[in-house]
Amino acid sequence: MEDEKFTPVGGGEEPEKKGFKVKVITLLIIFLIIVVGILVARSMIQNNKKKTDEKLASATVVYELNRIKSGDEEALEKYLSYSDLLINQNEIDEDIEIDEENENDDKNTIEDNEADIEVDEENENDDKNTIEDTETENTNDSAEIEDEIDETEIIDEESDDDYIFKMFLNTLNFEITNVNVENSNATVTAKISNKNSGEIFRNYFTRAIKLAINQALSKTKSDNGKSQKELQEYLEEQVNSSEIPVTTNEVTFSLVKENNEWQVKSQDKDMVDVVFPDLMNTIDELSEEYGEYGD
Repeated sequence: MEDEKFTPVGGGEEPEKKGFKVKVITLLIIFLIIVVGILVARSMIQNNKKKTDEKLASATVVYELNRIKSGDEEALEKYLSYSDLLINQNEIDEDIEIDEENENDDKNTIEDNEADIEVDEENENDDKNTIEDTETENTNDSAEIEDEIDETEIIDEESDDDYIFKMFLNTLNFEITNVNVENSNATVTAKISNKNSGEIFRNYFTRAIKLAINQALSKTKSDNGKSQKELQEYLEEQVNSSEIPVTTNEVTFSLVKENNEWQVKSQDKDMVDVVFPDLMNTIDELSEEYGEYGD
């Protein structure tokens, strides 16, 4: 009787073929794990890079705003056109000077009459005439000195204007609220707040005009240094006053990455109105008011 081959019920595969399939499946699983791992690692790297870019873009805007707050001349010119701002201020100063000259007209008329009386009295005495000649020579020398003083006062006025605007920066505050990066472009949104510069500016100039008129009508020689100090102290009081309202604006800055560095290219609001709330409107109003009065 011949031996019969035993065949398992339901069929089956040879052990060699079965082992080969297991190896193939195992290799496929390992390959898939490697692919998934690479994709996950790449995604993590991209996310980390994006977070790094977000931090750098945010830091760039913070840096620029700190430059503005500290009164950096280059930053003020870049974002606020600071030289134009000073020119507008100088125009107001000129209008105020015209008003002061109008106030001085009556005083000068009185002084001229008094001077005529004094001349008549001096003509009655020969000795007084001699003294008058000496005083005239001294007056000519004094005129040259006064011309030099006037030039110094012009420089001081420009410095005072600069001082006023930079005082407004003391209460400037900001915070970053949102950052979005897409490849080499980014947007950074910041909330920027400051005291209402327009209200402070109007209060300051009202005080300055009153002080100038009082000096013009006073018969005693005014102390410009003391007056200037008084105005500066008043300005500081206004800037630090809790009665001056705070204005907050939200500004979005657009940045571009160039040579691995983020650069601010633009913003969606006028930075003068943001940094100095209501200031330009007040300057325009004052120019009209004192310009009409001067005319």
